Amino acid sequence: MIFRFPLILVILLFSGFSQAQVADDIIRYSRLETFSTARSAGVGGGLSALGTDFAMIGVNPGGLGNYRKSEFVLSPGLNLDNTESDVLNDNEGIESNSKVKFGFRNLGFVFNRKPRGNKWKTYNVAIGFNQVANYHREFSFAGRTQGSVVDRFLELAYDGGQAISPEQLDDFEAGLAYETGALFDPDSSDGPDYFNDFEEGPTVYKMQQVTTKGNINELLIAFAGNYNDKLSIGASFGVPIVNYTYKKIYNEEDDGPGKEGDIAFFNALKFNEDLNTSGVGFNAKIGATYRVTQAFRFGIAVHSPTWMRLTDLYYNKLRYNFTGSNGLDVEEEASSPDGTFDYGLTTPWRAIGSAAFIVGKKGFVTGEVEYLDYSTAKFNFTRNSSSSGDASYEREVNDEILNDFGSAVNLRLGGEIVLSDWRARAGIGLIGKPKIDDDSIDLHYSVGFGYRGNGFYFDMAYRLFQYQQEYRPYNLVDDDLEPLVEVEGLNNQILTTVGFRF
Repeated sequence: MIFRFPLILVILLFSGFSQAQVADDIIRYSRLETFSTARSAGVGGGLSALGTDFAMIGVNPGGLGNYRKSEFVLSPGLNLDNTESDVLNDNEGIESNSKVKFGFRNLGFVFNRKPRGNKWKTYNVAIGFNQVANYHREFSFAGRTQGSVVDRFLELAYDGGQAISPEQLDDFEAGLAYETGALFDPDSSDGPDYFNDFEEGPTVYKMQQVTTKGNINELLIAFAGNYNDKLSIGASFGVPIVNYTYKKIYNEEDDGPGKEGDIAFFNALKFNEDLNTSGVGFNAKIGATYRVTQAFRFGIAVHSPTWMRLTDLYYNKLRYNFTGSNGLDVEEEASSPDGTFDYGLTTPWRAIGSAAFIVGKKGFVTGEVEYLDYSTAKFNFTRNSSSSGDASYEREVNDEILNDFGSAVNLRLGGEIVLSDWRARAGIGLIGKPKIDDDSIDLHYSVGFGYRGNGFYFDMAYRLFQYQQEYRPYNLVDDDLEPLVEVEGLNNQILTTVGFRF
């Protein structure tokens, strides 16, 4: 390495360093979708008061008791996500991205039994899976702002204002920066003291591409019975299987498009972060539906927290290009070891109320309200660790969840019109935000149609989900110096369901 003389923490979203878990990860594993069939999607996801839809078994298992026949169901779907990203206070323009993914949203069996000679009209069992989260997405940004990700590495090289020795620098960020010369110590004779090539004033051209993929598929087994064609009660046990991956490619350049470089020594850098999170969880749900009259029905359900056991596998790489004191350009590269971290996560309780009004043989309207309190979620970093650092970080993140998150109410409304053997559907969802300082809502709209034959049915639905988020590619003590990116997205989903009754 050629040394040269200088001219004299909002947390990283889904960061790749050793303690990668942050409060916002709670949103990823707690903000779930309630539809996985085309029929449920077509009416906005609020079918649980009626119950005879496999997606709703994971919402209100009491509705399982309303099945009168056995059934097999399969739902393939197409996910199309489009994003536009803009670096705030920058005039470089908007970056657009799109990502398409095909997959199966659910597969399930319902086994129907009709007991004889008592008031229990059905005993039903269901087994299968519903997809409750989809992470396939891509966005990128490009813009010119003050500061550098190397400023973050510099902060990590100090603990309480005291410089850490080079041997103690972490292997995933500050250590890589020191190995490549992004951080340097011109005179270590009096102990470590680090510098970098960036001064306040000049702007740096920044680019990043973020690609995420994966999902949560919840395996379900449910039991329900229907008493006297009035009350249907049931319970289910769910095993969510988590698979989440991100890949981040971050670049900085001194001489970005249309501008000559004005930062001495620094030329460019590239920082890659890769993370895979996998694991399983367990939860239980109980629910009931009640037929007040032939036309009016309502339902209630309670979901336990999901107790998850997750493992992060992560890897970082940094490449740094600079001009040395002898005037020659130098490029250094360093890679982290393969990191792994096991931890626990507990998601919030949920309570769901629903109602449906059936208009003779002409159709129905339905609604559903869901309540959950995100502030009750918790991480457990000391499950397999006795480290005081892990215990301290656990308290810090859980305190952040408690202070920054609050309760949310989600509302789903929809309806269906019967046209002989065909059905037409529409719905809307209003999804509350988890943060206490954000009273906005996310909206999703849906339309669909279906066919009901003798022992066979077919459904299709289209769902549009609009979302907006703020993204910060790295964290500094002074968040005013962090680049802030506004991401707006349109998520389009096309679902098809085929089912057989026997």
